[in-house]
Amino acid sequence: MATITVMQLQITPPSGTPATATIAYQYILSCSKAECEAGSEFRVSADLIGDDVLFDDELGTFDKHTIDAPSIETRSTTVVRTFSVAAKLLDEDIGGDEIKVRVVARFESPDGRISTATGMSYPVSGEWGE
Repeated sequence: MATITVMQLQITPPSGTPATATIAYQYILSCSKAECEAGSEFRVSADLIGDDVLFDDELGTFDKHTIDAPSIETRSTTVVRTFSVAAKLLDEDIGGDEIKVRVVARFESPDGRISTATGMSYPVSGEWGE
């Protein structure tokens, strides 16, 4: 079963008009021997989450991509991605904001079974509202 580890998140302060922020994230996708041998691809999505005490805010899915299954020799691959969002989206709290990214990778085996791996970054704090 695949795993996602070593999640990193960086948010570049907003700039421009209208203000946009750049989101950069990194993760390591590791797969089982069977997943690597199948040589298929993983469908990956990245969601921004507003970190709150009781219930986190689902801010949306902002990056979808596919990656090839890692080689059987390494069984893992490091993925680095960036995208931009409107700064007002990150303004999810009164005062300071805490944002994290959740990455979900889905793999369908040749026999039709679907496995899912999920990873979550630590929150990044800041004040990104307009």
